[in-house]
Amino acid sequence: MSIYQRGKVWWYEFVDHGERYRGAIGKVSKTMAREVETRKKAEVAEGRYKPPSKKPSLRLDEFIEDYFAYYRTNRKPRSVKRHEVSWHAVQPVLGAKRLDEIAPLDLERYRRQRKQSDVSDVTVNRELAFLKHLYTMAIKWSGARPQRTRSRTSD
Repeated sequence: MSIYQRGKVWWYEFVDHGERYRGAIGKVSKTMAREVETRKKAEVAEGRYKPPSKKPSLRLDEFIEDYFAYYRTNRKPRSVKRHEVSWHAVQPVLGAKRLDEIAPLDLERYRRQRKQSDVSDVTVNRELAFLKHLYTMAIKWSGARPQRTRSRTSD
């Protein structure tokens, strides 16, 4: 679907080299919407496309400070300690990545790496549960889900 209409507003959406581009065109005729969409595709092909500025996602090691500040005030010390132990295991592998850059494949690699180092399944599951809660809070606090910039072509 290249252009489509919602209400009275026309929208464009296309994929180029695995990257999804979409946006509102406005209340114009269908012919004008097609022209705008063609111009957008040409801009992308020529490398002139300037996507709307998005606030970059925080790195995991930047977000963790806010997360632990919250967690220490709202949880028991033993739970905090468990999360800190999980963080020390996760940090070398995923700490420098941005929240929106961590993909399911990264988590699977992390799981495999931890199992190869003779860590129990329970420990690995707790570390992944820690990451899940961290993401839940990031989504809750930002008001939006961290989004990947590439579209998925197959599952």
